[in-house]
Amino acid sequence: MSFKVKSLSRWWEKIKAKFAVLHAQDFLGVDDYDKIAETVIKAHCNGILNACVLNDYIPKERISEALKAFKKRGLRMVIMVVSFMGTAAAKSLRITLPNYYVAEDIEGHKAEWPNPLTGEPAHMMWCPVRPERRSKLLEMCRSLAELGVDGIMLDYIRYGGSQFCYCEYCREKMAEEGIAVEGLTLRDTINPRNPIRRKITLWRSQNITSIVKEIISEVKRVNSDVAVGAYTVNHSYPESNLFALGQDFEEFSKILDFIMPGSYYSELWGSTWPGVVAEYMKSLSKKAKIWIGLASYRLRTAQMLKLNIYEAFSHGADGVIEFGGSPEGVKSHDRPHHWRALSEAYQFIEGIESLLSFERIKPFVAPYSIRTVKKRGIEEGLPYTDNYREVLQTFMGMGVPVAAGDPQEAYSGIILTGLEALTEEEALEISGTVEERGLGLLAFYQSGLYVLTEKGEVKERNVLNKVLGDGYGSPPSISPKLKALDPSHPILQSIKMLKMEELALRSLTLANIKSSTSKVLVTSETPIFTLITVNTPGKGRTVHFAWPLTEDKNYLKEPFRRLYRASMEWAAPKPYAYIKSEHSLDLTVRKKGKTIFMLVTNIMKGSTLYNPRPVRNVKIYLNVPYRDVESAETCREAEVKFEPSREGTDLSLSVIDDVEGIIVKLK
Repeated sequence: MSFKVKSLSRWWEKIKAKFAVLHAQDFLGVDDYDKIAETVIKAHCNGILNACVLNDYIPKERISEALKAFKKRGLRMVIMVVSFMGTAAAKSLRITLPNYYVAEDIEGHKAEWPNPLTGEPAHMMWCPVRPERRSKLLEMCRSLAELGVDGIMLDYIRYGGSQFCYCEYCREKMAEEGIAVEGLTLRDTINPRNPIRRKITLWRSQNITSIVKEIISEVKRVNSDVAVGAYTVNHSYPESNLFALGQDFEEFSKILDFIMPGSYYSELWGSTWPGVVAEYMKSLSKKAKIWIGLASYRLRTAQMLKLNIYEAFSHGADGVIEFGGSPEGVKSHDRPHHWRALSEAYQFIEGIESLLSFERIKPFVAPYSIRTVKKRGIEEGLPYTDNYREVLQTFMGMGVPVAAGDPQEAYSGIILTGLEALTEEEALEISGTVEERGLGLLAFYQSGLYVLTEKGEVKERNVLNKVLGDGYGSPPSISPKLKALDPSHPILQSIKMLKMEELALRSLTLANIKSSTSKVLVTSETPIFTLITVNTPGKGRTVHFAWPLTEDKNYLKEPFRRLYRASMEWAAPKPYAYIKSEHSLDLTVRKKGKTIFMLVTNIMKGSTLYNPRPVRNVKIYLNVPYRDVESAETCREAEVKFEPSREGTDLSLSVIDDVEGIIVKLK
């Protein structure tokens, strides 16, 4: 039986997806789909990602049966289609391996990965350009749309790596586009600076984008209410995905209904990582919803899974899909503690969903530039997004509410990572925001040194000289000895009890700051290089650090934590909100009318702390006059009190376990 629904409900725009996953072995082994649907509902999920389509196989009868059970309970079912990867392991499920052409590198080596026990190919990546697999993929997605599924998520809709594919067919197609690959070496094919490889990078991404467009067109022709999305692999750094895999996030976001960026990692990356992914993916998306992909099977604790879910939704994710905690009653249900954690986290999110829909207030904005990704990240090989991650995770961990966005969205200040290539317009916008609105600016490393011209070229030109009060010289060598020129300055007061040598910069590359109108706070000794400057342009204040932000897997060492915190408080003397007590808590702020909603997550950091301890006597500063606050309450059991502080209000919370929401009513 097939469903043909010609509706324009666009259901994916009306929910926050809270999905679990049914793996192929689980779905094909289920006898009672009604029972599984009831289990999913009890876990506060509103849908399931069904990963049952492998190779060329679609279990149509089982999907139809499951759809009936899910639809009558209001649950959504999205089918994951493995696009250009074949797996021999599926034969254990009686799924045969089709014989499509396996991608090749420039030396003719196949994109195959062997079984370590047998030596036989276990997985392979097919050529994504040859028409045989592309046609079959269209046919499969059309069949799923005819079945009436709620959505289709394209997995492995990509190349198998930066060295693929240079099969005879791909060479012919490249030659038709004027791309000559003769003489290229394997090293050339993985070198982003190689001029021919740069042309190939664009050509590869067009191949992937074009098949996605074809699938969307075919699916929507059959059933306009089927959501079409794509999975973008682990880390989901736009640089590596575009160069190595041919996935252009910006183009994807224009045509897809949703994107699921994988944010899999171990505890070493810290619990805030899914929030970072949500921030920059939401920032670059043109229309696609962002459903964060989590995988608790990589985590040691269920607590970490809960924090991942809180962080994703806190930082604007439109949904979460969790791959590890399989439902009760299936073969993969070997982590019941993860399933319970998923249920508890989704239940909490369900309870605050209306509050999460409030307008986001962004006290501090760290602009994210897709143009920098494409020009400096890909063509120059700079770790722009990784550096951006470090900045966001560091300030999130200090309780400073930071978000991706436009400088005009900032309420208190702007943070620059130091690798951006700004356009003239962006530089003027930042300068005007600081000088005219009086916002603070924390700038790291080479902030403002590079400009992106109208022709799309990156040039060295100091476009923030006026607002920072600094110029740049040739890059200096590193000197471990530091000297404070003004120890009485409020920024340096925060570390006055420590020796300056504890600002360890031995392993960092420094920008050679040359003060023009700024005041120098810290220099190195023998040779002398400027390391920290401050400036007061117009109504605003700026702080410039000569180094990239020093952060290691979400763990910021002292005295940098105190230094950055003091710099924030000096540059933005009227911050909208921040965690005032010395706790590692992430804070986001939303507002609707006379109601302010703050979500506080107790982050996990470092290499050994797998469960955060409850923190007590938490203090949050809110830049709202005390006389304007009518009441404050929490979403859980913490006691909250409020009292006047400077021009605003201090909120005191008795305890925060893993997460807490605070609702402030204004008069």
